[in-house]
Amino acid sequence: MKLFNTKKKKEPGKVIEKKKIRTSAEPLSHVILRPHVTEKAAILSGDRQYTFIVAQNANKVQIGRAIEQIYKVSPISVNIISSSPRETKRRGRKVHVKGMRKAVVTLKRGDSIEFV
Repeated sequence: MKLFNTKKKKEPGKVIEKKKIRTSAEPLSHVILRPHVTEKAAILSGDRQYTFIVAQNANKVQIGRAIEQIYKVSPISVNIISSSPRETKRRGRKVHVKGMRKAVVTLKRGDSIEFV
């Protein structure tokens, strides 16, 4: 007695469609908020890595597409760094430090971004 049939019956005329990757033509300018310009970011830019402050709900795919649309360069990889909001003391008072999300984008050889 067989409990499980190893051969599946195919129904004629039934075609299974593959999932398509959505390529949106919508502008993604709301994803990149501003470039993050610091000493460390300036050092990384020599290695074709650029740092940006991005929206909290943005993912790596959206960030890569936004860089392509805005700066007309092709990113190789996108790394995301999230810092959570916290309380700290300044001059003896408690202050709230706002959380942010940074993206480090690595570009292919020959590409560069000029910040004015």
